[in-house]
Amino acid sequence: MKRKAADICISPIQPGDIDLLCQRMGADDGAGHRSYADKQSKDEGVYLIAWDEGVPVAHLFICWTGNTEVPRIVDRYPQAAQFADCPEFCEVYVVAERRSQGIGTQLLGRALQLTRQRGASQATICVDTDNPRARSLYERLGFVESGIGTFTTSGVLVDKAGREKPWQNGPQVMLVRELGNG
Repeated sequence: MKRKAADICISPIQPGDIDLLCQRMGADDGAGHRSYADKQSKDEGVYLIAWDEGVPVAHLFICWTGNTEVPRIVDRYPQAAQFADCPEFCEVYVVAERRSQGIGTQLLGRALQLTRQRGASQATICVDTDNPRARSLYERLGFVESGIGTFTTSGVLVDKAGREKPWQNGPQVMLVRELGNG
């Protein structure tokens, strides 16, 4: 029997959750998950995990220190500077078999609530142009185009073994949500 979003518990990651999260979410060495947990321990963000009876089914990182894409694009898109300090929702992921069940909506709702409580007036999220389902969800929740346009970013991550791994985001767009009363 498929469970409903109402059965989901959303909470910040705990140190003992990492291995299970990596196992369930298919991460190679878990460097990304560990990085977000580490940032949470330094109050740089909150790594929210959606649990269904002790099994992680979704995650989202709220970066309190600002939108991580802005420093990478501001020389090409100066208008991005206005979003440099806005909290960013990133690494939004729901396991394939649990999509379209309201889990992403619930996870983002919790993220918006925490962001408002922290006193932010806006939140941002970047979405790849080839992911219309995610974009549709974000827009249903009040996110709109930031006016920056389409962009791509790239870089190199170094894993625990010291191996360099190139990465690329995009092409993507940045969406923004005002965090008034709703």
